Amino acid sequence: MTINERKKGSENTGNSELVSPFFTIDVASEMTAATTTLYPDYPTPDERLHMTPEEIHSWKERGGLTSDLFPQLPVIMEHPNYLRGVAKGTALIDDGTIDFSDLEFTPSSHPGGYSRDERGIPVRPFDELFLQKGALGGMGFYRTYGPNLTADPVVFREQDGVLQVIGINRGDSGIRALPGGMQDPNEPGISTAVRELFEEAGVDLSDVPSQIVHQGIVWSDTRSTRNAWPESTVVLLLPPQDKAGVLVPVAGSDAKHAYWMDVNEENLADFMASHASFVKLSVLEWQKITGRKVLTNGKIA
Repeated sequence: MTINERKKGSENTGNSELVSPFFTIDVASEMTAATTTLYPDYPTPDERLHMTPEEIHSWKERGGLTSDLFPQLPVIMEHPNYLRGVAKGTALIDDGTIDFSDLEFTPSSHPGGYSRDERGIPVRPFDELFLQKGALGGMGFYRTYGPNLTADPVVFREQDGVLQVIGINRGDSGIRALPGGMQDPNEPGISTAVRELFEEAGVDLSDVPSQIVHQGIVWSDTRSTRNAWPESTVVLLLPPQDKAGVLVPVAGSDAKHAYWMDVNEENLADFMASHASFVKLSVLEWQKITGRKVLTNGKIA
């Protein structure tokens, strides 16, 4: 975690027991940070193609063809997660020869949008940085090329002076994460967040205020490929404390476990992809709304 100001809690609160700094984050660093999240049978970072800036420049001079990039990597379109999407009829099927130039893909929330390759397939923004860090081609786990829209709900409560958040262990990998999932066609991001919270954690907060704290690319998700990536609407749901205090998460679809957990650096370090960043962004928003401060050990000052 990037801390911009490492002020001791005792200097800000008058309580000598509170020695952790307040939660602050450098959004740019957090969103581009490498992630250790790995998935069964999915290529690890070491198995991916890493290109130096010079190699990228040379490759672009030769035409910059997507088909030149990944001949040695496993065929991730044979992964069970993708095949389930095919079976459901929700995944785009590509035999490697189709021209997609006339097909309309989901627009990106990235200000510059995205380019397309030689077959009209979307190319992830900040492509050069992605290729340097190690990239895959194809759709990977995703249903289609380009942005795959998701939503992630964040729900806090105060318990014994500590801020807690609802988390789950994912059903596919067991990794700790926020509840969340794919948007249905024409479904608003906030509605997706509310629905996923109920489906994965058994908590219904359809009647409480909400605040969008992030809407954009999930930069540090290892499931991203050069041609398919997640873009999330992160929604802070704001139940009153008396309601939040009695909520009991129960694991539902796509979750092995659901629970309240303390918001501290140790717990957030175990979160998948950018989910720790999403919680931190939500903490900053919660602090603005409540006028209170949260320390990195989870205590509310």
